[in-house]
Formats: sequence, structure tokens, C-alpha cells
Amino acid sequence: MERTTKAERKKNASMFRQYLNIGSLQKAAVIIERQVSKSNPNINRCQFITAKVNGPAREVVIAESVDGVAGCFRELIENCCGKIEQKNYFEDGFNEWLRKTCHMDITFNDGLVMLIEWAK
Repeated sequence: MERTTKAERKKNASMFRQYLNIGSLQKAAVIIERQVSKSNPNINRCQFITAKVNGPAREVVIAESVDGVAGCFRELIENCCGKIEQKNYFEDGFNEWLRKTCHMDITFNDGLVMLIEWAK
């Protein structure tokens, strides 16, 4: 798991949202990469990785957190939608909230890969 800076993740997330919003893409696959710390079992580092949509093809990290998937969603939403009151990923109604607030819809999630679609 390669670490990235917060500024780079913010730029990548903004570009990801922009391409979903006004670009030719309406769906994007996001890989959920998890790494359990060998020294501290309370640290569940997680990254959201997607393909770069312009330029040479490569993977880019759009969110990273030691708080697992919920922490990655917090960072992704903050980077895409700004500082807003957020629902937790594990709360009931998260998908509806995400669709209404950020215009994104999770259409598939198996714990390893998510398919995020632009909700118009």
C-alpha cells in the first residue's frame, strides 16, 4: 500500500468527482484496499483507489484513512463536496443521503470493489 499526501488525494478526489459530473464517465469502479497493522490491531488503514481518467492509465488514491471504509468516505465526501454535515457510512440511509447531498450513488459494493455512479 503506497501512501499519498492529503493534497494529492484531494486533487485526485476533485478530479474524480469532476469527471463523474461533467465528463464522459457516469460510472466508476473504486477498489477498497485494506491493510491491518501488525503492530496495532486498532489501526485499519484503508484506501479508495480508482483509475486515472485522463493521461496515461494508472491507479490513483482518492481517499485514505486509518478508520477504515467509514474514514475513507468522510475524506472523499469532504474533498468532493466540501465541509458539510455527514452521515456515517454504516448509518441507515447513507446511500439516500449520498445521492441527495453529493449526487453520487453506490450501485454495487462487495467489500472489495464499489461501483459509484453519478446520480442526476
